[in-house]
Amino acid sequence: MRTRCAWDGGFVIITADSAVSMVDIHDRRPVVLTPDLAREWLDLATPKERAERMMLHQGAPAEVFEWFKVNTAVGNVISF
Repeated sequence: MRTRCAWDGGFVIITADSAVSMVDIHDRRPVVLTPDLAREWLDLATPKERAERMMLHQGAPAEVFEWFKVNTAVGNVISF
């Protein structure tokens, strides 16, 4: 889901379905945009269709990331 931002600070985490090379790691993948594309994606004037195309086709591919195995405790939420 696209979140629109009307302020000058903060961050947004964009995820999409996992790419073929990542399916065995997780069902979601991060979408990393260049700074210019990120600004355009956050711009309220950017049409929804354009934002979706950027997310699906212009993010960094899985091959540019470096992956590390982590303990299963990573990502677990503990309630007190």
